[in-house]
Amino acid sequence: MKKLSKKIVFVALLLVGSTALGYALSRDNVVKAEGKPENKVEPKLANKTWYFLGDAGDSRTDATKYSLVADEDRPCGDKLQEVCSLSAPDDGTGHPNMSAIVSGTQTVSNRISAAFPSGSAPTTNETVTALRAISE
Repeated sequence: MKKLSKKIVFVALLLVGSTALGYALSRDNVVKAEGKPENKVEPKLANKTWYFLGDAGDSRTDATKYSLVADEDRPCGDKLQEVCSLSAPDDGTGHPNMSAIVSGTQTVSNRISAAFPSGSAPTTNETVTALRAISE
């Protein structure tokens, strides 16, 4: 009789343990299926050097005004008035990603604006890497 009760206790514990393990595993899958965020790190995209080909009046933050090829007629460094080059990741369409985070919570667009403070001379920063004369 003692052997039988030990077997019953053993089988009961085995069933309870299996049930608990099954529940835990299925609950984990339900949480993943519900789209709960997992601790994933977004890969940082490599920056490229972009050259501003815009003229006076063109927006410095218009990504379509940038190229990976410099314009020989607009050399960097001759005058410090306008964006010449900037460092930013590609947006996937062959233009700089103006929404990419580059410094804390600051985007490429924010850092371009920061290089041109109101009432002060423009300066370079980690995004705006060189300046040039304004093209008419």
